[in-house]
Amino acid sequence: MHLEELTEQICRELVVLPSAYGEGGEAAVADALTRWGCTLGWEPVCGSENDLGNGRKNAFLFIPGRTKRTILLIGHSDTVGYRSYAKFFPGREREAATNPDELARIHGSPEGYLPGRGAFDMKAGLAAQLIGGHLAKECDSACSLLFACFADEEGLSLGARHGAAALERFAHVRGLEYIYAINSEIVPEGDSQYPVWFGSEGKVNVLVTLYEPPRHAGYISGFSVRKVLDFFKKIPHPQGYGSSICLYDLVARVMTLTDKASLLSISTGPKDGYTGGGAIHVLFSLPYRSGECDKRLMDFRKALASACEYRAEFYFCGPDDVKKNHLAVPEAKVPYVHGVANAVEAWLQSRSGNATVAMTLLDPWYPAAPFPAELKKRLSGRISEISGKLGIAAKPEGEFPFISDASFLWGSPDEQEREMSATIVPDPELDGIRMIPLGVPVVNLGPLGADAHLATERVKKDFAFSVLPKLIGAVAGREC
Repeated sequence: MHLEELTEQICRELVVLPSAYGEGGEAAVADALTRWGCTLGWEPVCGSENDLGNGRKNAFLFIPGRTKRTILLIGHSDTVGYRSYAKFFPGREREAATNPDELARIHGSPEGYLPGRGAFDMKAGLAAQLIGGHLAKECDSACSLLFACFADEEGLSLGARHGAAALERFAHVRGLEYIYAINSEIVPEGDSQYPVWFGSEGKVNVLVTLYEPPRHAGYISGFSVRKVLDFFKKIPHPQGYGSSICLYDLVARVMTLTDKASLLSISTGPKDGYTGGGAIHVLFSLPYRSGECDKRLMDFRKALASACEYRAEFYFCGPDDVKKNHLAVPEAKVPYVHGVANAVEAWLQSRSGNATVAMTLLDPWYPAAPFPAELKKRLSGRISEISGKLGIAAKPEGEFPFISDASFLWGSPDEQEREMSATIVPDPELDGIRMIPLGVPVVNLGPLGADAHLATERVKKDFAFSVLPKLIGAVAGREC
């Protein structure tokens, strides 16, 4: 079978397997990858450490080279959910999302693209890595190759957190030296050049709680909190038109002043039936680069304080403040974020009768993962040379701008990040999981495509199934 056809066949088989995070489908994807890997010359390893329970499973495959120096090929098996397909396939979201042929026929997809949940993020990348490793082996690669596919990247990255420990033990047993890793995460189309990201931005979740105590009818109430919620859902960048503490204007200004902070969600918490007073909880993902953690957090706090002005009090709510409230440890079936939001709101109610704004740091936290300058210089030159021969113009970039498991292959937080981590309200699911300081830098060579996480998600076939495997194989197969 032709290279391009084989890569597409693997990708299609992976897309057909539903693996939305939290639903336990990653084990089937891991098994399929292992089966395909064996036919392509990969050796399954770390078997007893791959099963994470609840249908979550990592896949580790190995190709020995002429040296112990090892290049990792990493990715993730899970996808986001299927809710975005409900508009087009009510009641059949999962079935339709994992059927590329039906999507192309009914939903429509541009010529030359493969649609489907996870096709772009990131099952095409996994297929290209398996083939790329096979090509490197055929070229008698000097380096050993280790393929690591992690579960739960779209959740808490439990696969990568546990997988880092397995990788550390495997390197010790086999005497391997990890040089760097190639990730094959999404590369959105639109740039005339192919961006190659080195390293990964750090990410910390910031919960902003806007609280108004019970007042007379002219002030915000439970009913108007829901009105505010509806307002934010309809307008991407809300403009303020006033309330007792100008909540609309407050969030709009914070979003503007914090530069790249992105609005993840807005909720009034899991409780209904407010009887006066109430809170709005706004969850941001705040990115930062290595060595800039303190500055980004201070900028965020200054933006909040500036937006509050004299109209509201401002607090930083840390783990100890949350633990003081009985809602800090949520009961079964209450999500971690909702439990913390309730605790923060109750804490504010207990300490202030005024309008207040609180800032709380939440898990999951992704430490910044820098890329060594000298290695980046050598590797970017190699990638540019190889990509030029393949007819593409590669452009070296800074850190990968999206959330990535690359954070946990580096796993070596700087002093600022370690100090910050002590102020994060911990997620119980992450309790006891130690961050492994592997110190493996990650470069991203991924497929081109569009609309990751949307119903129109699609991957560009000619690049993902022909160019990308050759690019990965040639880069990984070079002398190291």
